[in-house]
Amino acid sequence: MTTEELFEKYPEILVYDFEVFKRFWCVVIVSAEGTVVITDQVQFVRFYDSHRDCIWIGYNSNHYDKFILGAVYNACLGDTLYRASQDLITYRRTQRGGGAPDGFISYDTGDKFRSLKELEAFMGHSIEESSIPFDYDGEFTEEMKAETIKYCTHDVLETVEVLKRRIYDFMAQKSLTRILTQNFPDMEIVGTTGSVKSTLEWLKTPGNHADVIFMDVELADGETELIDGETELAENRVTYEEKKAEALDKIEEAKQEIADIDMTQWYVQD
Repeated sequence: MTTEELFEKYPEILVYDFEVFKRFWCVVIVSAEGTVVITDQVQFVRFYDSHRDCIWIGYNSNHYDKFILGAVYNACLGDTLYRASQDLITYRRTQRGGGAPDGFISYDTGDKFRSLKELEAFMGHSIEESSIPFDYDGEFTEEMKAETIKYCTHDVLETVEVLKRRIYDFMAQKSLTRILTQNFPDMEIVGTTGSVKSTLEWLKTPGNHADVIFMDVELADGETELIDGETELAENRVTYEEKKAEALDKIEEAKQEIADIDMTQWYVQD
């Protein structure tokens, strides 16, 4: 699948990436409409509001970019934005920025075992790194801005390449959404998350509630049972061990039934 075919088949998707420094930030967005570079908060709000029904796709975006997006949208800029970025980069929980806008539709094409740079190498592509330290606190020259935008654009285009190679996972999620919408019209899909931990964070947010949670087994990072503490799903949840025990019981029942069969009835006496 070519990039043109990807956006022709899925015109509702946007692929994006944020870069955040102390005195400069930017976002690069690639879609069927072309490439957009934004460094102004008001311009970003206008763009987002006109594309809020789109699916925003990034690499590791459910752990970083969507929170930066929310901070920029909510006008949390400058030092607050930079500190939020550092919180996320160092895997610390951040309350800065207020979170993504209501109704934000996210798809993360990231691999929790590999960085984007590693995948670029696996794909045989050139790896580009920024020469500007992320803790640089001086004013950005036009040349530095141009370099950062070029680096950010490169990462977005590489994310597009990763998406093309993982399109079946994206299609599966879209199919699940379509099936739920068609067969359960009263069901509202309230959001998507990238891990059990981020699901818990979502559930702990006042006003967030879920009756059904579909969890990818690859995202079950050892804390799946903690979801029960934040929902009323405990009595309906069937764990792997329970399912295994149920299957073993049925096997034993089947063995006993076979042992009790009178095999002589299967022979015809002369």
